[in-house]
Amino acid sequence: MRIKQLISYAILLLIGSSCQGQTTDFKQVDVTEFQKLALHKDAQLLDVRTPGEFKNGTISKSKNIDWNGADFNKEVQQLDKEKPVLVFCLSGGRSKKAAAALVSNGFKNVYELKGGYSAYQNQAQLPIPENQKGMSVSDFQAKLRARKKTLVVFSASWCAPCIKMKPEVEAFEKAHPEVQVLRLDVEANKMLARAFNVTTLPYVQFYEAGEQKWAEIGSFTTAQFEEKTK
Repeated sequence: MRIKQLISYAILLLIGSSCQGQTTDFKQVDVTEFQKLALHKDAQLLDVRTPGEFKNGTISKSKNIDWNGADFNKEVQQLDKEKPVLVFCLSGGRSKKAAAALVSNGFKNVYELKGGYSAYQNQAQLPIPENQKGMSVSDFQAKLRARKKTLVVFSASWCAPCIKMKPEVEAFEKAHPEVQVLRLDVEANKMLARAFNVTTLPYVQFYEAGEQKWAEIGSFTTAQFEEKTK
């Protein structure tokens, strides 16, 4: 029995030492640190959003490799594994997964932008192109005043939880015509997204007589919408 215990212990030590040699760590940095790192001559900026998002605006000198693309792991091999890689998406969901994948692929120094491109835009106050401003803040406020109750849903076409929640929003809207439902795509309404500092999706707000009653991040069912808008 003693020999078996020693063998088992030795195996555990080997497994432990093996695991310690394989790191899945990457460093998450804020906008200020990200900007400093980007100034380094060897920095490789990686935008892992869709080509459509990338086309509508990105951080200077960034390369686009879509995290949801079929060939992500193959395409990132074009990058230098010895040089730092600075990864970002819109709000951080995809970039965290991409950063972990890069480490697994042997990249030595991987940094992920906290809050993503939305946080970068907000802090750097980058100009928003006219075709992406969407609804103005004044128009938004006017819509709130026009109806007693308003449910606002910020989402995006690439956001999986948003897509899953869409039928729930539609069912609620159909069952409750007394509640105005504003569905706002963050890519088409960057001005409002910036105004409310929307960095995580879905982001839902509820107003009564133009006054915000609550605002939450996350998915809701139709029943939950009904309960929270009584």
